[in-house]
Amino acid sequence: MGADHSLTTGDNVDKATVIEREQAYFDDARATRERRERVDVNDSVAEKSFELVDGEELYVGKHTIFNRESELRVIPWQSPAARTFFLSSAVEPLGVRRSRTFAMTRNRIDDFDDTVFADLLSLVEELQRSEPSFDDALLRDLVRDRTGEMQDIVKTI
Repeated sequence: MGADHSLTTGDNVDKATVIEREQAYFDDARATRERRERVDVNDSVAEKSFELVDGEELYVGKHTIFNRESELRVIPWQSPAARTFFLSSAVEPLGVRRSRTFAMTRNRIDDFDDTVFADLLSLVEELQRSEPSFDDALLRDLVRDRTGEMQDIVKTI
């Protein structure tokens, strides 16, 4: 889709830089959309984007948007292509490297959250490999010898 894919949060870049790049993409897509269709100018161009493992980035919104060169800029969220991306996960990434969700005010990007599937899968696998640790202050306190009423309370916990 022609976006610069070198600036993802997984690469430890400044979030403001990513928002600026994404906003330029949204502004261009909005201008294209407004030239071709009657839509509410306050509608955001896209709510999500997906970066594929091959580097291509797809934006998902309410409407299909093509640029002046007839290149696809945004796919509609109801399309079968978009459905695949919504089904992607860390366990089944379906060719998606990163999913980005935008926080928007009209067509202005306020913030975004990224899910990098490989990073998420790595964290899940690490949690599954580690042994649970019960060296917690509450647990130590609960196993301490008690007498009387306090012993009855701890037994119920």
